[in-house]
Amino acid sequence: MDIAIPRETVIEERRVALVPSGVDLLLRAGHRIYIESGAGEGAGFPDEAYEKVGAKIVYSHDEALRRGTLIVKVQPPSRAECDALTRGQVIASFLQLGVQTRERMEKLRGAGVTAFALELIEEDDGARPLIQAMGEITAGRIPVIAGRYMNALTGGRGIILGDVPGVPPATVVILGAGTVGGGAARKLGALGASVVLLDSDVRKLRHHLLTDIERPMTLISTPYNLERLLPTADIVVGAVSVTGERAPILITREMVKKMRPRSLIIDVSIDQGGVAETSHPTTHSNATYVEEGVIHYCVPNIPATVARSASYAFTNAGLPYLVKVAADKLADALGLPAIARAMYLRDGQCTHEKIGKLFGWPVGAA
Repeated sequence: MDIAIPRETVIEERRVALVPSGVDLLLRAGHRIYIESGAGEGAGFPDEAYEKVGAKIVYSHDEALRRGTLIVKVQPPSRAECDALTRGQVIASFLQLGVQTRERMEKLRGAGVTAFALELIEEDDGARPLIQAMGEITAGRIPVIAGRYMNALTGGRGIILGDVPGVPPATVVILGAGTVGGGAARKLGALGASVVLLDSDVRKLRHHLLTDIERPMTLISTPYNLERLLPTADIVVGAVSVTGERAPILITREMVKKMRPRSLIIDVSIDQGGVAETSHPTTHSNATYVEEGVIHYCVPNIPATVARSASYAFTNAGLPYLVKVAADKLADALGLPAIARAMYLRDGQCTHEKIGKLFGWPVGAA
């Protein structure tokens, strides 16, 4: 199969969908790989690294899109990319439903392509490898982000996370005990922060109480508990996700108004619409804004700050599924439930019930 890796066009997105070692594996399986010039540059992989393993370099975005029967991206296709796609092509990327417009989705459906949302790949045991990989990267960045924007010189409250004798630690409230929220709780707890972890699933909370060395306080996520906790929080981390749906709004504007001045909301769920009513997407170069006296950090692509590591993690998690799809036996690939769950368009026909409901599309069989 002809596989194309175009350069990401989203502002400040430095990840690349396949690192050279992943390209090498696909080439050895007999596929042809086309890489847009500069696609790996932001992650530290020059064109020469891809040429060395046998990939072909193409020198325009349009050519990269035309060359691929299978197109692999990190970010969702842009409006311009949707216009360039044609029937018979297969595209695999994150979809980020919470920030998708109807116009863009209609363009993608109108192109007549088959499309997979990488965040919807889900194994029978509930594991979501791509989400987990990016979530682990993101969890590792939360303490860095928190430390920076609690800094008095960046407008924060001037509070250290913890581990200073005689000095109260930062109070951190985390919504969501999944990969991001749970990982962030462990890392922030290890730094001495006072962590409260909330989730609607008591099983996830039990897991952290049983396995974490620095055990957080755990509570069921309810409006009552949030209304009690948020006024005392220095940092709030929103890390809630619902497969194939927009993230629920759990933090109302009224709750934000009652938070401490210059406290910080890190809304990791912003790529699914955000958990705070006051959240809207930001960029790495303009990462924060102040609403109701509270600093909001709402960057959708946090892993892009460590693009090389994130690109390795993306490749490692996604490659087994790409190998199956690239075998040019789509029917066989769809025989794997994990891949079938991720397909939302087949030749322009919606095949995913949640996405069909969200956009008012008729849903057909895969």
